[in-house]
Amino acid sequence: MNFILSGSTVSGGITVGYAHLVSTARLEVGHYEVPQEDLENEVARFDEGLRRARDELDALKAHIAPDAPPELEAFLNLHRMILDDSALSRAPRELIRTRRYNAEWALLQQMEKLTERFDEINDQYLRERKADVHFSSAITSAASSPTSAASPRTRRSSRAASASRRSSACTTPTRPSAKASC
Repeated sequence: MNFILSGSTVSGGITVGYAHLVSTARLEVGHYEVPQEDLENEVARFDEGLRRARDELDALKAHIAPDAPPELEAFLNLHRMILDDSALSRAPRELIRTRRYNAEWALLQQMEKLTERFDEINDQYLRERKADVHFSSAITSAASSPTSAASPRTRRSSRAASASRRSSACTTPTRPSAKASC
């Protein structure tokens, strides 16, 4: 998917490369009702997103530099365990089947339910771990296949609206190693 980011640049010039959108805002995903006959395809799409997210984490782990701190591998292992946890990987399937949610929306709903539980924890360190659930869910949502049971028009308008909201406050990088910020 290609779209144009506009905003204030850090310095003059043009570059071609990957922009990384950084935001503390809630994960934005499309929400639509999946037709009854396409529910199992949507569950399969969710499963494919989980598989792709796991593969991406494994690929990152395989490319860790030998001199990298051991915490980096532990960080990736933690997110792999979160993806494998039934509280995050099974519940969205049921939301897809029972409420006819699209895969991304089902994942977001379950993620919010889990993070609410973290708010109830007395220990400050454990309460802050809810950010790990958000991160793992974002990985899974991003890894989801762009095709789904919804009509292309619904998906396109949802993505366009989301891209429009993101691009309004983003700064584009002017060198390949720079990151865009929102």
